[in-house]
Amino acid sequence: MSDRNVVVENPEENLTTTYLGADFMEEGRRAMRWIRDNVKGDGDTMKIMEIMGNEGASPTEERGKGFKEILSENNSYYIAYSDYGDFTFEGGREVIRKYLLNHDWDIDIIFSQNDDMALGAIKELKEQGIKPDEDVKIVSVDATSEAFEAMVRGELSCAVECNPIIGPQLMKAIRDLCSGKQMPFRIITDEKIYDQSIADDYIRKRRY
Repeated sequence: MSDRNVVVENPEENLTTTYLGADFMEEGRRAMRWIRDNVKGDGDTMKIMEIMGNEGASPTEERGKGFKEILSENNSYYIAYSDYGDFTFEGGREVIRKYLLNHDWDIDIIFSQNDDMALGAIKELKEQGIKPDEDVKIVSVDATSEAFEAMVRGELSCAVECNPIIGPQLMKAIRDLCSGKQMPFRIITDEKIYDQSIADDYIRKRRY
């Protein structure tokens, strides 16, 4: 399998040889670790808005689970609001709109499960007079070139990479399987984490 896990009704009939792709749980962990290490409060508990992807999708479930795993170890932060943005730009905007219909802005950190939703949230925040990265820190997952542009502009705080360039690794895995090599259960793509301090150094090297 590549990119997504497949769940079968009877685990004993699982025909999977190996999974190749991202570790979605680790992406969530990395996002919360960056928050823990880089967003310090002044004694008050920091309020997090979680913008989730599609309900039931494996990246949504696993990124959220990994994020909450690290969050549970740090009582200086808590998730004050969660909503689905369906992994879309407009979905991210809509989450911000809905929150502001019923609340004054009091969120310290936004964790967006992909860049598109984060970029939509940034646009809506700006239109509402809320300064991204200054009034609220924003962390997203994917690390696309658009996210790097937002970091260089000083709007997106951090992007956790989800590397889609898996073709070379996939073809190697197929060759290894066909030659009879023992396959590992999981082959995880190489991924990193980037923030504003290094975004300008990497932006011209992005391939997606």
